[in-house]
Amino acid sequence: MINIVPKKIISIHIITIFFLAAFSGLIPSSVECSQDLRIGIYDNPPKLFLTNDNKASGIFPGLIREIARKEGWVIEFVPVSFKEGLERLENGSLDIMQDVAWSSQRAKRYGYTNETVMVSWGRVYQKTGSEINTL
Repeated sequence: MINIVPKKIISIHIITIFFLAAFSGLIPSSVECSQDLRIGIYDNPPKLFLTNDNKASGIFPGLIREIARKEGWVIEFVPVSFKEGLERLENGSLDIMQDVAWSSQRAKRYGYTNETVMVSWGRVYQKTGSEINTL
């Protein structure tokens, strides 16, 4: 899963650099982001979720906080449902929505990063001789 932003809000190049930094720890000194970022957060643990005291937590918020700290960016996590987060991207009240699967339809409306933060996958096991053929 990767994060998305509306094309009209933030250059895809800034977002790509944003996630490259997570892997390299470096951001070119010529790139600066002085704007505050409003980032949608919904319940999808362990990747992203709100704690009991409404603090953004999980893999994505931790990564974003560390990059923002190093770069001096001001971020605000905004609690939303997944659907509301996509709607708020459209109307400009969010800058980034975390953990949104790519689809050709969404790619026409949003700028996806070129770097994958993590891949979601699963494996199903069955007992030998089981007659289960599909989920």
